[in-house]
Amino acid sequence: MSNHYHLVLKIDIEQQQKLTSKAVISRWLQLFNGHPIAVDFLKEGQVGTDKQQALSNLVKEWLQRLGSISWFMRCLNEEIARKAN
Repeated sequence: MSNHYHLVLKIDIEQQQKLTSKAVISRWLQLFNGHPIAVDFLKEGQVGTDKQQALSNLVKEWLQRLGSISWFMRCLNEEIARKAN
């Protein structure tokens, strides 16, 4: 069937939890546009204390999404759905 596929996915939770903030941001930016705070963090290596909490929240969210099979499937199917519509 042309509208059907099978995938075998494995998420290495232990390896995922070892990722640094820089690694998470770098991986995210390979796939999506980044938040200016995260981009500044990669360039400067640090952010101001006023932006630390926002950066921490972004990294936490992105880490969860990078390890989520449902988020992966959403991203995989988004282009197919756009073309179909």
